[in-house]
Amino acid sequence: MCSAISAHNCTCGKHEFRTGSFTADGRFEGQCTRCPTGSSCSTPGFTSETLPVLSGYWRSSPHSAIVTPCVNPRSCLQDSTCAEGHTGPLCNVCLPNYEKVRQGANL
Repeated sequence: MCSAISAHNCTCGKHEFRTGSFTADGRFEGQCTRCPTGSSCSTPGFTSETLPVLSGYWRSSPHSAIVTPCVNPRSCLQDSTCAEGHTGPLCNVCLPNYEKVRQGANL
């Protein structure tokens, strides 16, 4: 189920990240999942909470394993941070005093 490099702490290897949760009795149940396009897992040990998201990509929360290309790649900075003037899903919503001048671009 898990290609972890350690059975004791379920640390996943390169190009994978750990998903799962703790059971009522305190055991962790999870698995190692291949890192999605738009993320970078070049070293072992990433979890869904620490999954690094590349610039030009976005994910809705640290608990989501779905990484999506942004409408305007320049509006999405690394780790799902939006560029100045951008907010919301896919960083495709304008903040107050900003407006779209073409699809996905804010001024």
